[in-house]
Amino acid sequence: MDVTLETRRKQVNWTKILLLITTILAVVFFLKPGIQGYSVYLQAKNSNYSLEELGQNIQTLQHKLDLSEQNLSMQNTLTGNVIQLVEKSNIELTTCLTEKAKLQAENTYTTELCDQRVKLLQQKINEDAAAQAAQTSESVTKAQEDLKLIQGQLERTLSDFNSFTENTARSVCCKQKFDNPNINSYSIINHKLVCLENSGTPLACSLG
Repeated sequence: MDVTLETRRKQVNWTKILLLITTILAVVFFLKPGIQGYSVYLQAKNSNYSLEELGQNIQTLQHKLDLSEQNLSMQNTLTGNVIQLVEKSNIELTTCLTEKAKLQAENTYTTELCDQRVKLLQQKINEDAAAQAAQTSESVTKAQEDLKLIQGQLERTLSDFNSFTENTARSVCCKQKFDNPNINSYSIINHKLVCLENSGTPLACSLG
């Protein structure tokens, strides 16, 4: 019997606690808006504004809020467009810088290749010039040697010719001298030996 009574007391206590919690929640959820509304009413009453004026002020503030939201939306749209433009510009700039680096690398490679070709061509020109100079020098040396040989042959031929002419002149002109004592020289005229008087090559006739 005591146990049952104790159990009932516990149930009553829990019931009171639940009722208290429910009352507190009701005050929070139902009475708080009323209290806040009353507080606003008191502030409006103390502000010397009529309800109509407060309504107009609220409408004005609502209109300004709508305009602010529209401006914010426009600003967000404009900001989005600007961000897209900046991103596009960054992509184009990156592409441009990449292309610039590529062109600079190609220009450097082309310049180096051109310099190498110029160097090789200059080396080949120098080698060809040296070879040509050596060949020319060899040709000139050989030509000089040939010229000396020909000059020697010419001198010997002229010497032989002069000796032959002189001997022939002695044989011919000295015989004519017996008939014409004035003959004292000779000359080759039109490929012929001619005995002369006081001109041409002196004639030396030996006494027989």
